[in-house]
Amino acid sequence: MRLVLLPVSPLGNGGYNKAVALDLAHLNIDNSDHVVIYNHPGQKVPPRYDFITRPPLFSFSRFLNTLTQRVSTDLPPKMLFDKIKGNSYGEIFCGDVMLYRAVRILFPEKKLIVRFHNMFLLSNTRNYFREMPITFKYRINIHTFSKLERKIIRDTNVLPIFINETEQKYFELMYPGRQSELWSPTISKQLLPSRPKNNAFIYFGSYAHHQKPGIIWFLNKIFNPLRNLDSSFTVHFWGLGAGSLNDPMNGIFCHGEYNQPGLPMMDEGLFINPDLLGGGIKFKIAEWLEMGVPFISTPFGVEGFTFQRNENIIISDTSEWLDKIQLYFNLRCQ
Repeated sequence: MRLVLLPVSPLGNGGYNKAVALDLAHLNIDNSDHVVIYNHPGQKVPPRYDFITRPPLFSFSRFLNTLTQRVSTDLPPKMLFDKIKGNSYGEIFCGDVMLYRAVRILFPEKKLIVRFHNMFLLSNTRNYFREMPITFKYRINIHTFSKLERKIIRDTNVLPIFINETEQKYFELMYPGRQSELWSPTISKQLLPSRPKNNAFIYFGSYAHHQKPGIIWFLNKIFNPLRNLDSSFTVHFWGLGAGSLNDPMNGIFCHGEYNQPGLPMMDEGLFINPDLLGGGIKFKIAEWLEMGVPFISTPFGVEGFTFQRNENIIISDTSEWLDKIQLYFNLRCQ
């Protein structure tokens, strides 16, 4: 019997949900496996799967984790102990690094498979050199996750599984010859995009702590200068959490969550992925490529994907975004 621990439900439209669903496909789950989901409160789980409800944001458990410089969402060992009820397992799959500490405490000698959905160590290295304008909360997360990742990687009784080749190679630089695996999503079929109809930008995704720095950077360094040159430019945010940015008088529109098939405003603007440090893989990029929307991304934001380049797919470092976008929309107007 295998113990399969998952960090979120495989049901849902979020990138994290989709990544977990792909992991389940790799694992070929059957009725003998004990699947336990460290689930967000209220999120649906598949029938017969077990679950542990995550402590809420302002719980004592998460406060204590932060105080002791652990990842705030670390799975409490007692919660896992109460769920497994002394079972014996032939194999244990930790579906995220936040599940590692609890498993290692309960199974100190067991061979573990640990899934890395992000490698904050790599983001930390990039930020050391590039000094990007990240938020205090993101800085704490990079520090605590990096500390945990170092501990996991040093554990020679762990088989790490990475989500993109760059992160796997970063691991191999530190531990050449160590075994690891690469589980990456694939693009079913790429559709080449056409130019957008309007001078508009579209952000599709949540306004989470690791995405917030890139969004703020885009507004301050790219959008505002462009709007000063041409007031017809607008930016549209689709997803949870960005409501505080809403400023229609200055061309910033926050539309909330998008619950319809496909993507919003598909032919009306240039989609943006201002990913400053990378980490993991962006499932929205796969959607954009498969649905044929024009977009601009940093090279970090498309790690893990192989695709055909096109004049309406702009991959540029942050230092080039303003010039590239000006050129792109000027060409469009000719």
